[in-house]
Amino acid sequence: MMHVTLEASHAAPLRQALCRDCGGDGWTMRIAPVPGTERVRLSLYLPKSHVERAMSRIGEHVPSAVFDRIVHMPFAPSDAWRDLARVRAGEQIAANRSNGQRATLCSIPSIRDLLTPEQIVLDLELPGHDELFHWIGERLSGMTGVDARQIALELQERERMGSTALGNGFAVPHCRLDHLRSAVALYVRSATALELDSLDHLPVVDAVVLLVPSWAASMHLSLLAEVAQLFNDGAFRSRLRDCRSVAEAHACIKAGE
Repeated sequence: MMHVTLEASHAAPLRQALCRDCGGDGWTMRIAPVPGTERVRLSLYLPKSHVERAMSRIGEHVPSAVFDRIVHMPFAPSDAWRDLARVRAGEQIAANRSNGQRATLCSIPSIRDLLTPEQIVLDLELPGHDELFHWIGERLSGMTGVDARQIALELQERERMGSTALGNGFAVPHCRLDHLRSAVALYVRSATALELDSLDHLPVVDAVVLLVPSWAASMHLSLLAEVAQLFNDGAFRSRLRDCRSVAEAHACIKAGE
């Protein structure tokens, strides 16, 4: 059994998406309001064989969802639950069949460690989100060894599945890529607010971009959860947006709670 907390406005679309995408799976779901807030709690009961599919769908449709309680039931999958509980002792990564990588033990990184000064860009001038995705592809291609066009296409495809704008002027464009060896992140503050179909209709001012290897599903969800938790703090967003240099922004991110 897994408990997931999210904004009430996301509950109905997520329920519809799970019913559409996982309707044939053996799972049940209950939704209850969180008293005194505008959030709801989803209780999901899943068999082992369908856990990974449901986890991926939740992460894709609601990046800001917080997996806040895991209960182990008889015959329930334990490794996936521990990953989502964000116990970062490490995970056994399956071999990447596309390039024959050997399975290795890899700890799940923190977004604060991924966002080095070289991965922070302030006051970027771009006219729209398509241009942003192409710019990200060019920026990260050399670092990752993945073709710039492929990065842009995957980011655009993920955006077509549903907006990655979480509200309050913040977005987390993300995708999983074949042939990517490790997770890569980029913080971008735009000089011009960009339209990304946010639920609160506010244009996007800043974003954290996440590229994750295709085999690292639990790492992907863990990083998304950490980003959403960090940027859900209005005081932190204000401090970061007030930073005038990369050094200041990096220090703010490292210290952010």
